[in-house]
Amino acid sequence: MKKHFYRFTICILNGLCLIVALFIAPLQAQNKITSPKKQFGVNIGDDYFLMNYTQLLEYWRKLAEESPRMRLEKIGTTAEGREQYMAIITSPQNHLKLDHYKEISRRLALAEGLTEDEAHNLAQEGKAVVWIDGGLHATEVCGSHQLVEMVYQMVSLNDPVQRESKNNGLLP
Repeated sequence: MKKHFYRFTICILNGLCLIVALFIAPLQAQNKITSPKKQFGVNIGDDYFLMNYTQLLEYWRKLAEESPRMRLEKIGTTAEGREQYMAIITSPQNHLKLDHYKEISRRLALAEGLTEDEAHNLAQEGKAVVWIDGGLHATEVCGSHQLVEMVYQMVSLNDPVQRESKNNGLLP
């Protein structure tokens, strides 16, 4: 009787450890993503803090290293001669097929030689692409600063809504 009770207790404890591990693992993974506060020493939007392009790019490079959801892609050169990048945020599975989804978007945009059925099938297979621009005028800082916080949230949160949005779309 004692032997069965002991085995039962061990099984229950192992089961509880497994359950706890399953709940803690996503939190630990989330903690590996550097927050803006940790990177800059202040919260985004705090008084007397304006980040420059070099700081933003350094932070985005760090996020791209820390998260499989984000990749940086060079898209050109700024008017000041600096390399300009865009962050692509999506699920790791979508990153593996990114060229395929780009080709689908290109074919749909050009619509050359596509039948209505082919276009419909490509639209079903493709992913929604959402472009969010964080800055337009040099004197406006809110857009670029809020984008830093938004990118952090997109790569660090692991709730069902975030997972679904990244599985179903691409955020360049």
